[in-house]
Amino acid sequence: MRTAIIGAGSLGTIIGALMAKGGRPADLIDTDSAHVEALNRDGARHRRGRAAGVRSGLSARSDVGPL
Repeated sequence: MRTAIIGAGSLGTIIGALMAKGGRPADLIDTDSAHVEALNRDGARHRRGRAAGVRSGLSARSDVGPL
């Protein structure tokens, strides 16, 4: 089961990245299309390195649409 996280700010991104790193896929939903593009291109990074470079299992989108 995938989890949708509304709001890909710092907290939403960290939670989503840690979930994905732990094997639980997550969709981050945010209205900032530049941030969404950067997340999909570069993955999520946590400053302390816990979730550095998480890409697998994590996706970002700017619309809710069908998940």
